[in-house]
Amino acid sequence: MWEFIERYFIRPVYTGEGYNAFNTAAYAAAFIVGLYAVKWLMGKWKIRINRRLLYALLPYFVFAGLARALEDWWPVKHWLLITPGIYLLMAALVVAVLLASGKSLASTKRVGWALVAAAGGLVAAVAYAGAFRIVWLFAVLGMAAAIVVVLWKIFPHLLATREDRLVAFSQALDGSATAMSISLLGYTEQHVVSGWVMQANPFYFLIVKVVLVLAAIYILNKEKSEWGWLLKIAIVLLGLAPGTRDLTRAFIGV
Repeated sequence: MWEFIERYFIRPVYTGEGYNAFNTAAYAAAFIVGLYAVKWLMGKWKIRINRRLLYALLPYFVFAGLARALEDWWPVKHWLLITPGIYLLMAALVVAVLLASGKSLASTKRVGWALVAAAGGLVAAVAYAGAFRIVWLFAVLGMAAAIVVVLWKIFPHLLATREDRLVAFSQALDGSATAMSISLLGYTEQHVVSGWVMQANPFYFLIVKVVLVLAAIYILNKEKSEWGWLLKIAIVLLGLAPGTRDLTRAFIGV
């Protein structure tokens, strides 16, 4: 049993082997459990799950991506800064800030953006000393933004709100950063399912992302409940955090 755990769960974290069918399934199950835990905790704390919570958590998703990219740059590895550890670390950080601020979403958001500013400054310093691919930064962000603008023009009612455009942007960013990094910079995909898609062409991954996020927004907009908002927050997390990481890795050249 221990050999199985070591081979499929522990070793991939420290060797960079990436994901396999076993840890992918386990992480997916843990993420679903985590959503229920968030729903329970917000209910217990009487914090409504809506757009205010989305914007309060948004900087922590960006911070997670920046921290993960800095861990890629740093020669010493720590499991708390690698999936799944970084999700546990960020969750603990958000809970700690919420408690310290008296469960104030405004204060939690301010602390989050302060962390982003600090991590962003460190990223800029590392990039300046290394690759500093500023053109790459604008290319990926520009592609993601252009995709959302085009989708907004084609589906104005579907992306009518700023929050839905943010949901779409988070996935467009992840898809753009991944596809461009693999096709132009020689990076490799570590996730199992997306790896299957990208075997044909890395940009197919971006297309699949766009189609799925539009379908998700359409479905969730019919779900006028806190679960709808929670799932939108989860989609932003799953797009923005890895997208920020991939973008930052290419920017600093690791």
